[in-house]
Amino acid sequence: MTTDQTIALFGFSNPKYEILLDQLLDVFPSKNLVSFRENFTADNLKSMHAAIVYTEGINFNESNSILNYIHELNLPTVVITSYSSIDMLDIANSSLEICFQPLDPIEIKNRLNISIKRISKIKNNNLLSRGNLLIDQDKYEVWLQGDKVDLTFKEYELLKYLASNPGRVFSREALLRAVWAHDYFGGTRTVDVHIRRIRSKIDDFKNQFIETQWNVGYKFRKTDENF
Repeated sequence: MTTDQTIALFGFSNPKYEILLDQLLDVFPSKNLVSFRENFTADNLKSMHAAIVYTEGINFNESNSILNYIHELNLPTVVITSYSSIDMLDIANSSLEICFQPLDPIEIKNRLNISIKRISKIKNNNLLSRGNLLIDQDKYEVWLQGDKVDLTFKEYELLKYLASNPGRVFSREALLRAVWAHDYFGGTRTVDVHIRRIRSKIDDFKNQFIETQWNVGYKFRKTDENF
């Protein structure tokens, strides 16, 4: 990280954490540490270069909401929590690093550097990460929870196009133009058939990536949208 980079802090607003804050300032002497309280937005995080989330200082719903925002931005992050609380957190994002109590500021720094390197590798390798789903745009491969997903070329192109624009609704006609151009038969039903095949390969009770927008088309679900 360069000297002008900023680290977002969550869960440190209670005065009893002042000692820990001072310790973090010591291990990140050239960094700007910004402590967020309530009513933050995803826009607040766009200028951040990393984040540290301390779950003891916030409730689990808020923690998971923060982690969803962080994942959307591919923000390097360390989550500080306890062994008894880990199962309550949504930590599907593989770029996260976990630190367990008791706290060690040096370990927090080291874990954050690991997360930064991992995110950098993903970006440099042209990988598209969406929750448990990883799309390798150089190798034309899709991986779900570490397992390779067998897709046809058009299924891959359709999934990649939707995943590159999470939350945006596309009509069937728009998807035909973007993915098939003039190379298709059967009209808009072609899109429906391919979506159904993709869902059969990547969706289950834990993962529902593509959402139907009735009478319009489809969108790739953002990670902060519940189903």
